[in-house]
Amino acid sequence: MKLKVTSKIHEILKRDLGFAEFASKQLKYEMHPLEKKFAMSWKVFLAKFEEGKLEDDRIWFKWYALASAALDWDETKIEIQKALTTS
Repeated sequence: MKLKVTSKIHEILKRDLGFAEFASKQLKYEMHPLEKKFAMSWKVFLAKFEEGKLEDDRIWFKWYALASAALDWDETKIEIQKALTTS
């Protein structure tokens, strides 16, 4: 389905893209110490956690919340960029 994007909607999408980029960057900044401490990227961690390869340690759940949110924001950025490029 092709959307007709008005200039106002385009402006809103650009603003939202900026917010999504900020949120994603902030979450990744918060995860950086965990990546260093456990010597794995947040994406590798996320895969291991979802496969049940990690223990039920409290830190994993904190990291999972951050990583899931970062992934959601990254996916949101992609969708907003698609909408902006098709307008």
